[in-house]
Amino acid sequence: MAPYQCIIGSERASQFTASKVMVSVQQPNEGTDSVCGTFVNRIATANDYLLDNSDVQYFVQSANTVIPAFTGYLNYARKVSSQSYSYKNKDAKTKELAQAIAAAEVLAESNREVVGEQAYNEFVSLIDTACVVLTTQPILSVLIETIKKLDAVSETYKNMTPPVLIEGLIDKTELLVNASFERGNIWGWTVEKQANDVQLGVTQPASSLANYMCGGDGDYVFYATPSTGKSLDLYQQLSNLENGIYQVRASFAADNEGEAVLYANDKQLAVATSAFGPMYFEDYVLDDVVVTDGSLKLGIQGGAKWFKADNFRLYYKGVTDGIQITEKADVQNICVWGGDGCIMVSVSEPTVLSVYTLEGVLVKRMEMRGNITIHNLPRGMYIVNRQKVMVR
Repeated sequence: MAPYQCIIGSERASQFTASKVMVSVQQPNEGTDSVCGTFVNRIATANDYLLDNSDVQYFVQSANTVIPAFTGYLNYARKVSSQSYSYKNKDAKTKELAQAIAAAEVLAESNREVVGEQAYNEFVSLIDTACVVLTTQPILSVLIETIKKLDAVSETYKNMTPPVLIEGLIDKTELLVNASFERGNIWGWTVEKQANDVQLGVTQPASSLANYMCGGDGDYVFYATPSTGKSLDLYQQLSNLENGIYQVRASFAADNEGEAVLYANDKQLAVATSAFGPMYFEDYVLDDVVVTDGSLKLGIQGGAKWFKADNFRLYYKGVTDGIQITEKADVQNICVWGGDGCIMVSVSEPTVLSVYTLEGVLVKRMEMRGNITIHNLPRGMYIVNRQKVMVR
């Protein structure tokens, strides 16, 4: 019979120890010093005594309560006065591991279609290993290590999702540094002043009525106020981007006569005061920004008057070969199969093919016609033009 979970004879011990252990299906005689055990749940009789949950535990009469399977109990005609001590740290970690296993089992099924069979099977295998640890009751350090590993892998499994799509575009905003100025400063941005007396900074819109802005993102916004009609250039320079078509979005407010300009590479858009007034942000969109050498410079060129900026965003639309070509979202034009180390694709018309891992890493991008097979792919789930496919 397995020992009674974590209940032990000494606070310094890790398990029950005994000599002359005999396993029998027969009930012991009343009054003997035998610990009974059950392999199934059963209802306690008036003569069954289970350990209570006190720090110093006693066997107490437990009539009509459930005796869990693989639990030890006493079968005496009188209340036992002996006591044992709970190994409280191990009890707590055993409960924590059981809860982690239960949560992992729910997560495994809920994310199964997203991650694919290989990742699912590997996760389930880890859960099975954790279940073995739970039932065999090793030393405390093994319990702790199992909980840490299960929690870490669960977090990775939970985040194994396709690239984030916003209105059909791939969100690349994470490539921008301090995009909404939520660090409370201009860290990550470059400022080139046209005059030394330009006032600039990052402020909390709610700090005063004069600073208040509607439609901002978070707690901070950037502001600039020139005093001599000369302003500044606020920008970020990105490199090592995928070549193709991008879209840039940002929130701005400006004086109508200031001639501030939002720009990204060779695209520009004038910024003006909202129709609702100077305390309101407007969302501006620079579409079809072309990147051909992996670099992108985006920002705002201030004019003669004040302006405020917030919430810069960057999205990837697709590739270009001199004219705009965007990824096709219509899955009816493309058929995808997974094979042994390969992906087979068939299209009914010229299509830009994009293959991503579940972590959002671009594997291959090309314009294709007809049929193609992509070889030498590691096992796992991939996203091919927004369709999931499993490589064995």
